[in-house]
Amino acid sequence: MMRIPSGAPTLILIVAIAACDRSIAATQIEILDVGRFNFTGGGAADPQLIAEELSGFSRMRDDLYVAVGDDHATLYFLRISVDSRTGQVRSVSFERPVSLKDLDGQPIAGRGQSADREDVVYDAERGTVWIADERDAGDPSRPSLVEVHPSDGREIARLRVNSQGPLTVYTTIRPNYGFEAITRAEDSESMWTANEEALTIDGSLATASEGSIVRLQEFDDEGRPGRQFAYLTDPIGHLMTSPPAAVGEDRSGVSALIALHDEDELLVLERALAGDSSGMGGFRIRIYLTDTDDATDLSAPPFRTGLAGRTDWKPAVKTLLFERRFGLPVANFEGMALGPRLANGDRSLLLIADNGGGTWQSIYALRLRGVP
Repeated sequence: MMRIPSGAPTLILIVAIAACDRSIAATQIEILDVGRFNFTGGGAADPQLIAEELSGFSRMRDDLYVAVGDDHATLYFLRISVDSRTGQVRSVSFERPVSLKDLDGQPIAGRGQSADREDVVYDAERGTVWIADERDAGDPSRPSLVEVHPSDGREIARLRVNSQGPLTVYTTIRPNYGFEAITRAEDSESMWTANEEALTIDGSLATASEGSIVRLQEFDDEGRPGRQFAYLTDPIGHLMTSPPAAVGEDRSGVSALIALHDEDELLVLERALAGDSSGMGGFRIRIYLTDTDDATDLSAPPFRTGLAGRTDWKPAVKTLLFERRFGLPVANFEGMALGPRLANGDRSLLLIADNGGGTWQSIYALRLRGVP
């Protein structure tokens, strides 16, 4: 969850496509820019059902997507029409929202219980939805993954971090930097999640000159934790010197994942709140293709005490596919979802913005080329 400073001015969009110094050999995957679609929607008579601060979404079928937000314990359903030739978003509308409920079928209430659901993925085989929650039952020091039924929002299962096994490292999250992303490949039974920035045992948060260590965690279809890899985020770069409300709020971390058909490859969305060359605050979006094939599997017991100060491990390799900078208002693009296959074989790739509140929404459309 990232709070956007109030009173922030609109910035000019800046596009920069750059090469990463660590590249995946012979990859043919590309991301092509399509464009932004702004719209108003998601209002409701009940304030707890308003589609605000949407932080993650996932395609269910055809033009139907499911989303979660930072502020309310609610599933939101969107109809997103994508032009099959260009990949442009043509229209977006909201279906009836569904309030989330606990295992006993009771509505989730209270600010502590409702906040910080950061991402969501649809499990087509089970017909359920998994949510990455930075607060396990309201506890900001523990993240969890929660399976719910989309028809009534009732909890089915919950994967908690515990004191045994590879998940024990996630008991050392920094509050508000827990499970930020969740994904599963369409042709795979595995699921992945990641913390936003470093666990306390792995190092510091991102700085102007250094990135942060994130752990990519795999689960099998039974919810058992599997492989675990380190991923290094980018440094913040320029710190913000304006607007005044944004100064000191700089950060850079992982906000979304997309699992590809190759079980070792993921798309990673890095979202930074940072200054431009003049120090003006804004959001920087970078999407990397990440390969874990040669990375060290950190699920083994020796790595459960942390990575800080150690050199006996290798992170995942990453290659930059897309970069763009946005101004502050309604431009916190922190959710990422695969869309439909386009007429030329490309895949639609959509980003959704956490709008900071209200019903002014924004989706950014891309085209993913070179994936089966």
